[in-house]
Amino acid sequence: PEKIRDAQGHRPDDDDYDPSTLFVPAQFLKEQTEGLTFMRGNYAHAGFPEAAYGKFADQLVSRGYKVARVEQTETPQQLEERNQKARGAKEKVVRRTFDGTAIASAVLSDVSRRIQCRSFFSTHYHSLCKTAAVNPNIALAHMACMVENENESNPTEECVTFLYRLTDGVCPKSYGFFAARLAGVRQEVVKEAYEASRVLFDSVNRKKMAIAAIKEVARGGGSVEQLREMISAL
Repeated sequence: PEKIRDAQGHRPDDDDYDPSTLFVPAQFLKEQTEGLTFMRGNYAHAGFPEAAYGKFADQLVSRGYKVARVEQTETPQQLEERNQKARGAKEKVVRRTFDGTAIASAVLSDVSRRIQCRSFFSTHYHSLCKTAAVNPNIALAHMACMVENENESNPTEECVTFLYRLTDGVCPKSYGFFAARLAGVRQEVVKEAYEASRVLFDSVNRKKMAIAAIKEVARGGGSVEQLREMISAL
């Protein structure tokens, strides 16, 4: 009891104590991770130690759980329990696969159209941003950053300063290569990874252009044989 605090650090006997919020001590969180107990609440304090989450993940994996399975289990629970007055936070639904993108898109659509609760939906699905852009119930935003020495051919020269300021619009690009540098990955490895990403990006773009051309030919009354040849060339 002597360790109980609200989100602002006030104790229960303080005049400003807010009983609707709760700061979770690190020791209590550690006990929760060992017991594999999910905590529900109306308020989340972001000061939890990352080490405890790492241990929690290890415990789940050791018991046969998969991260994607846990995420998908939590998702329908949130969709059922939330209403328009609730608040929601979702980082990922599943990994970045085609079915994962489809599930994430459907969840986002359901939250914005049916539930309409105030939510943060954080994702690495860049294609999802295009879908969200035409949804009147969604406001796109990202955490601003300042990039020095921006170099499209050699990202190892870039220096990214995160400003911790929410700004309108979609993030212009990912900064995973800079994160890899911060993690201590050698520059030559980062360069090789970047070259591989460019090959993948070009390949995807070529396929998108080819598919668009196939659709155009189909709309224009192209022959079955012509369409078959174009599809085979993909």
